[in-house]
Amino acid sequence: MPRDTHFTWWLVRLVVYLSAIALISGGVKGDAPKPAAARLVGGHNPWSGRLEVYFKRQRAYGTVCDDGWHMNASHVACRMMGYAEAMDFHFGNVFGAGKGTIVLDDVRCTGNETHLFKCQHAKLGVSNCRHSEDIGLTCSQDTIQERMEAQRAAVSIRRSKIRKERRQMKVRLVGGSKLQPISEGVVELLYKGKWRTVCGEDWDTLDSRVVCGMVGFKDSMPLREGYQEAGNFQRRKSMRITNVQCTGSEVHIGTCPFDDLANEEDCPSDIVAHARCHRGDFVLDTPYDENGMPVEGTAAEDNEEIVQNEEITSAGAEGNTSADAEVNDAGMNNNTSSTTMPETTTDIDAQEILNDDAGQAKRRKGKSKAARKQATPEVLVIKKPKPTIRLKSGAYYGEGRVEVYVNGLWGTICSEGWDEVSASVACRQLGFGVAEKAVRNSEFGQGVGPIWLWRMRCEGHEKTLLDCDHGYLNGSRCTHAQDASVQCVVPDIDAASKVRIEGGTYEREGRVAVYINGEWGNICGWNWGLLAGKVVCRQLGLGHARYAPESTLSYGSAPKRTFLMMEVKCTGHERTIKECKYTRPSNANTCIRAFRAGVVCVDTLPDVLMDLHVLQSSVRVQDWPDTLLTCAREEGCLSDVPNNWGLRRLLRFTSAIMNRGMEQFRPLLSRYSWKWHLCHRHFHSMEVFSHYDLINQKGERVAQGHKASFCLEDGHCDEGITPQFSCITDQGISVNCIDIYASNIDCQWVDVTGVKTDLYTLRIHINPDNLVAESDYDNNLIECDLYYGRRITIGHCEYVTDRMNG
Repeated sequence: MPRDTHFTWWLVRLVVYLSAIALISGGVKGDAPKPAAARLVGGHNPWSGRLEVYFKRQRAYGTVCDDGWHMNASHVACRMMGYAEAMDFHFGNVFGAGKGTIVLDDVRCTGNETHLFKCQHAKLGVSNCRHSEDIGLTCSQDTIQERMEAQRAAVSIRRSKIRKERRQMKVRLVGGSKLQPISEGVVELLYKGKWRTVCGEDWDTLDSRVVCGMVGFKDSMPLREGYQEAGNFQRRKSMRITNVQCTGSEVHIGTCPFDDLANEEDCPSDIVAHARCHRGDFVLDTPYDENGMPVEGTAAEDNEEIVQNEEITSAGAEGNTSADAEVNDAGMNNNTSSTTMPETTTDIDAQEILNDDAGQAKRRKGKSKAARKQATPEVLVIKKPKPTIRLKSGAYYGEGRVEVYVNGLWGTICSEGWDEVSASVACRQLGFGVAEKAVRNSEFGQGVGPIWLWRMRCEGHEKTLLDCDHGYLNGSRCTHAQDASVQCVVPDIDAASKVRIEGGTYEREGRVAVYINGEWGNICGWNWGLLAGKVVCRQLGLGHARYAPESTLSYGSAPKRTFLMMEVKCTGHERTIKECKYTRPSNANTCIRAFRAGVVCVDTLPDVLMDLHVLQSSVRVQDWPDTLLTCAREEGCLSDVPNNWGLRRLLRFTSAIMNRGMEQFRPLLSRYSWKWHLCHRHFHSMEVFSHYDLINQKGERVAQGHKASFCLEDGHCDEGITPQFSCITDQGISVNCIDIYASNIDCQWVDVTGVKTDLYTLRIHINPDNLVAESDYDNNLIECDLYYGRRITIGHCEYVTDRMNG
């Protein structure tokens, strides 16, 4: 090996050896535990004993003399060892005599020092004491960290209690207003168990907006100039709240920052806080415009009745279900008017007509005008903006599944990201106050159509839900099982005090009694139905109407009262039964006592509707031998028009009936009451389940059909739903299942034999007589534009109430 190479090899070995020694030395030194600055020795537990401190010069522990020792020094010493504080100190060598150096003597501490060596003391290691004077300590059992965590927890609990206390605050307006519910007055908050007034200093409309929302009104308005309530309403001595700082987007006044007021003298303002709220459309005692001013020419609630030909129509309608641009003063939504088209020649291209949305709207508008010409001209019509939001399937005022109108279609909202703030924007857009509850996951039944909005991120100040941040329209992966709903705070219109039910076996059933013109009376059961029952149940806050018996003899004897309402006709959207159309009894028009109307209220109901896509894609025309239609003729499914060459022309289509409610759809009668049809050899569970009509452009019915339910079953169910009904067991449609009547089944048609080539409206009505109770009757009526000629073209199938007429 060359000499240079040999030298290099030994040099490398030397470097590695020295590095290893340095690493080992450093590691041992680094691993050695650092002595504690102080310790307690000789006690019965870790937090008591003789105090010893570490003396670096001697690298050993020594004791502390008790000369001049006091509690401040004890606290410093205990904190040095990590304890929260000192509980006591002990003279006279209580924990035994120490050994070695007495490190500290004559210690003088203020109590704020971080360790004993920063206190005043004699020279380290110099003392005139003996070990019989060693100081002893008893520290707290908890450490500084534990004490801090406990303090943080206590603060958190205290803050949580304050938040809870503030979240439980209630709001009311008091004053001399004659309008009920009151919407202008002194603000009072139920705080710490008492109703308190608020200092008026710096109170503004943003603060009022939150208050208005909590009492059911959609917004606040500036106070009238010079307005303030009389002194007896102001109650300055109860003033305990000041400096309220709301942004106007809050759902609850308790989430706004504010300060407690020691007494009313600390408020610099001479008046307490007042608020003025926008009454909105739900109250309807005096309709208001967007600026909060009364609409001229409208009557107050006290003068709301209009008598025409002994028929009464009363002002007011439920604001959250309006689906049309026009509402008459009877509170009846014009959302069930049929569609007719103007006369056109038969050589017009059908596809061009059916794809012409503008032409379609014009045709419907033409019929609407014709209908208005037939109406009584004295009835006042108030033009309202087209609604872009609505609630569906709710049992009470201001609740239901939220649906929005976008790009010409109604659709739902995914409850992903749905919270009280977003729900409150929806409630205010509907004309109510804030959201009492943001309801998720289709608690009011599943909707149909697009899911327009998702990942809602509202801030609370937006005018509409579309103004909020959200995912791109109809772009989510949500299903209708995640549809968002809401329960809004509505103004207290005291509706329940004007109606009651009596004589039932439990509180949700009985005879209906109404209070009109200072008198309690009965309602005649003739023509009484589920739509009227729905209004009564909602007015009483008892849910939906399952039954609406025309006679209530089964409830036993009844108080002798007069009949105050007869021939009641409701749409189901009225706020109170008094707002339905009705006639007053007279000598020539009276009712027998056996026909006192009744109602049975429940929490949940089914909701059946037809699948429009299945309908529109299945329409076809078939010529079928008359000789093969014997059973259909017996059931009345054929027209009286003579056949052509022994053939009948049938407009066939498939019906897919969905149940999107919250309860099974069952036939009205039990299976023991079903009717046997000998020719078809099956039972009819409902004699009339659907009506099918073909309407010409003049609004005349030129052909018709009907469908009896002989096999209500779960033909197809959503994922995760187990079918429960079939033809061979029991009949019905489970929640989120579909009953399918294929187009090749008898009577699943309209007999169009002899019908001329033209444009028509195909009208289909499910559960047409409302014999089975549902949570939503508005989606039972469907209309399609249909061109009948050498070929069939169908389009614009939609639920009638979804149409946005101008």
